[in-house]
Amino acid sequence: MTEKQRANEQIKQFLMAAKSGDVNTLETLLAANPQLIGKCDKELNTGLHLAIAQFQKGSVVCLIAKNADLKAANKNGRNPIMLSIESTSSVDESSMDDDMVTSAEEILVLLLDAGCSPIVKTGAGYPIQFANQRVLHILLENKDKWLRGEIRSHVVSEIVAPIDAAWTPCDDQLTLIQLIANAVEKDAQPEPEPQPTPQRASSSSSSSSAFGEASQRHLQTQRLREREREHMLLLEQQRQQEDERRNLVSMQEMQQLQQQQQQGQEQEQEQGQQPNYQVEQAMDYMEDVDTGFRKATTQLASKNASNKRSEMQLMSAQAMAARDKRIRKNR
Repeated sequence: MTEKQRANEQIKQFLMAAKSGDVNTLETLLAANPQLIGKCDKELNTGLHLAIAQFQKGSVVCLIAKNADLKAANKNGRNPIMLSIESTSSVDESSMDDDMVTSAEEILVLLLDAGCSPIVKTGAGYPIQFANQRVLHILLENKDKWLRGEIRSHVVSEIVAPIDAAWTPCDDQLTLIQLIANAVEKDAQPEPEPQPTPQRASSSSSSSSAFGEASQRHLQTQRLREREREHMLLLEQQRQQEDERRNLVSMQEMQQLQQQQQQGQEQEQEQGQQPNYQVEQAMDYMEDVDTGFRKATTQLASKNASNKRSEMQLMSAQAMAARDKRIRKNR
């Protein structure tokens, strides 16, 4: 076996161990080759992706402890926190396995503990977009874990990202964002002891103010969209009513046209009855003439037959008279 083949086999063992939850094999392989932590399959799924997808909490704990890349995205653009939110939402809605649901939710909390943010945009969108009611509740309960001070600097600058015209969040998502904004604004206020440096306070206050303005703009955009949808709905209703009115007028016109056609046909039939009556009279006359001709022919034939009989009788009488005359003469 070549060196490349051994390396590929080792990667397969590492990914399979992460997927199946074999923590002992994971630790052994990573101890021998720490670079395996960043290896992935053909779909760019790292060991952490596969462990999250299979709800392997032990593998997730091990990989996070070994500094797995929490921002790595697969071919679908999903990073670990997005995959966890999506998987947890799916299992909460479809699974009857309580242990699987518990593992999915615990993995989500582990990622939040590690500093993964559900409001940082990825190649597939915002992780929060895939959250159902239960996951939103978990995010709200654990907001302090993923808004900790050591990551607050970049979260405050990135939190404005979800507020744009391309994303229409639901009410619960807006509530979560507003709570985050309140937390940021509260955190931005200077503490009595120790006093924050002017530069930090200014930066945090500026970021918080920017988020507040962005949030207000987003809410205004939402209201405008709702008004636009209502206006479009009203226009659609008016269009449907106009179409119905036009259809009704068209049906009435069609009925009138059919009535006119029917009346015309009736008139044509009435006008055509007189010539037909005259033809019938002529045909009756011809039949009468034919009947009379036949009667005359029959009578003539009878008369001729009678004349022939008379002639035959006359000839017979003449013959008998001639015979009697010859008899008398011979005597």
